[in-house]
Amino acid sequence: MNRHFLLLCVALITATAHAADATKVLHDFFAAEWEYTMERSPTWASELGDRRWNDKWPDLTSAAIEAEHRHHQDALVRLRKIDRKALTPRDQLNYDLFEHSLTQSIAGHAFRWQFVPLNQRGGLQTEDELADSLRFETLKDFEDWLARLRALPRYAAQTTDLMREGIRARIVHAKVVMQRVPAQIEKQIVSDPEKSPFYKPFASIPKSLAADRERLQAEAKRVITQQVVPAYRQFNKFFVKEYLPACFDGVGCWQMPDG
Repeated sequence: MNRHFLLLCVALITATAHAADATKVLHDFFAAEWEYTMERSPTWASELGDRRWNDKWPDLTSAAIEAEHRHHQDALVRLRKIDRKALTPRDQLNYDLFEHSLTQSIAGHAFRWQFVPLNQRGGLQTEDELADSLRFETLKDFEDWLARLRALPRYAAQTTDLMREGIRARIVHAKVVMQRVPAQIEKQIVSDPEKSPFYKPFASIPKSLAADRERLQAEAKRVITQQVVPAYRQFNKFFVKEYLPACFDGVGCWQMPDG
């Protein structure tokens, strides 16, 4: 066999192995990042059918937000260590799209948009709508929803803290947008817990859970009355008395720092 032919075969085998390694590293990287994103965004995971974090809300603390920013920076470094040239055209495109997503997230962090966690289209005031995307068939499905209701006051407090930071930093929406929110919050402040939008799943508990129906419904009423409604009442007070007056009278991001 010709020596040059042998060398060519070795080179081809080496190149193929390198490409296979690069592909595996990239795909493993994507899988790990997906897992991180699902855990960091439990409500989105729920909407996608991943029920592993069905008992949690997103962590909106400053520490968690900064940790996510550092994670994105580290992820970008790890991504760029992968040999893009060794990838197929399809995976090169995947690489480029993910790199763009990471660079945008990292650059956007400087604008502190986390201080605006809601608007008239949704946010804390409409979180009950998440139930419309969930399955309520098993006992765990209902227990997870109850756990989310118990955790809602903490989630509301984190949202409030972010918005107060937004007031101080002058990173807020215009009044024309936010003046629609109080009416949305008020829908959550009910005297009858069965009228709460969060109670909806408990109104139609399946027959297979008949033995637990009374207990689940009683606990849902208790949590809504003692925790959910007071959290929204407090948030409404903050929003109307502190936040809305601090929103911009005019429209335009030029009103914000670095706008």
